[in-house]
Amino acid sequence: MRLFVIALLLLTFQPTDPTRIRLLLRDASNTGVAGATLTLRTSDGQTLHLATDANGIAVSGALAGQVVWLTGGRLTTGQALTADSYPPKDGFRLALIPNQTRDALLRLDGARIVLDPDMIFSPDEPGEPTPALPLALRATVPPLNAAASAATTVPPTAPTVVAAPHMLWWIIGIGVALMGLALLVGLARRRAS
Repeated sequence: MRLFVIALLLLTFQPTDPTRIRLLLRDASNTGVAGATLTLRTSDGQTLHLATDANGIAVSGALAGQVVWLTGGRLTTGQALTADSYPPKDGFRLALIPNQTRDALLRLDGARIVLDPDMIFSPDEPGEPTPALPLALRATVPPLNAAASAATTVPPTAPTVVAAPHMLWWIIGIGVALMGLALLVGLARRRAS
């Protein structure tokens, strides 16, 4: 019986997908900018440096909080990049989507990083849809698993297996029924003795 309860608890509390951000850095000709370092500030004040891969993609590890700020970066040539934000030193506020990976399309304008207009949205607002990757990028951006394995700052993670919600209810129902049956059998044994 204990084994069944432990199995039930393990199936009920499955880990969720991590909250991450995937930055797509493009130049004026819509080509990915490889080897750039992008600087993020988390809501708890930590600074993260993410390096873009050969396709101009940088993927963070699991992030805590509801928002990060892109404050700047540096190209492989050593040229400093600044976020074209207001106020200038604050950087772009990028809201995170809990248990999902948020895509943010960035463009280079000289030494400035600008947020692509297709990416300006607030996923934390009620009723706001999560935008899909722009059509122009779908063919050039590899799936998230490929981007995560190629990124230099993100260690590979094990795939997460999550049971379907209706299956969890069946398991919980069976567990409750078996626990009730065990209680009834125990009471019957006490009365018999």
